[in-house]
Amino acid sequence: MPGTEPVQSVVKAMNLLEIIGTFPLGITPYELCRMMQMKKSTVHNLLRTMTQQGFIERLTGPVRFRLGAVGLRLDRPHSECLFLQKAGEQIIRLSRQLDSDVFLGEPVGGMVLMILAARPNMQRPLELPYASEIKPYGTGLAYQAFCSDEERRVYQARNVQLLNGTTWTQRRLAWALSAIKKRGALVIRRNGCGHYRIAVPIIDPRGRVHAVLCLSRYRQSMPIAVQNNYMKCMFQSAKELIRILHTHPPIPIPMSCQC
Repeated sequence: MPGTEPVQSVVKAMNLLEIIGTFPLGITPYELCRMMQMKKSTVHNLLRTMTQQGFIERLTGPVRFRLGAVGLRLDRPHSECLFLQKAGEQIIRLSRQLDSDVFLGEPVGGMVLMILAARPNMQRPLELPYASEIKPYGTGLAYQAFCSDEERRVYQARNVQLLNGTTWTQRRLAWALSAIKKRGALVIRRNGCGHYRIAVPIIDPRGRVHAVLCLSRYRQSMPIAVQNNYMKCMFQSAKELIRILHTHPPIPIPMSCQC
């Protein structure tokens, strides 16, 4: 009688394809090995096979892989592509207006990866070609505060080694997540020099965390009024992105809108 266990090589290929699909500009074999925690030879063989079958394509300068003709048919639906397009417009506007680094994180396979980023001097958002994971016990706390109990369990289990050896305890973590949820966002303020950070969840119609909108600004000091304005702008942009997820067809966002 045939076994009921999944074929591991197929599972690995499917997981690899899912990761590659989150990086439109491509991802390097090294990053795939690191993320998947797989041997270089295994990743190489899977990449070679999927390239031959048209699921992915090989790019150079540096060598990286992205979805091919077959894989694109399995890729994001139109609504998701539209969401990323509008998210890119929002983070560019916020970055210029608030003179800060702004990025968008997306939950993928027990991680939250930065998929779009913008700095004040950029003309368009950067689709990150390399895997860049949001720190689980930094900005990633915003995801933990709003995801489901099961998602949080999986996320924390994957990152338990990052919790051990730090000043975090389960009690302190629970208190922090409760405070973030009550506020509606993660806010890290520094009284002196350091980074001022905001992370706001983007909730989809099912009530799940679809993405996390994040801002980071290094300053020696920042008046409370300025901090409050940053919060207002981030919440308004997050609200607009949530509206896009809940509306079909979505209404275009004017680039000239001001918070």
